[in-house]
Amino acid sequence: MMSRMGRPVYLTIGKFFPLTLGTFVAVTRIAFSSATVLKAVN
Repeated sequence: MMSRMGRPVYLTIGKFFPLTLGTFVAVTRIAFSSATVLKAVN
């Protein structure tokens, strides 16, 4: 139990890619841009 406390905790995307602030911002920008394009098309 004590050995686990020394390891940092990371959030991962689908158990493959670590979620950092940079990746979160990039994914959020892409999602917002995609939603804006879809809204403009309709």
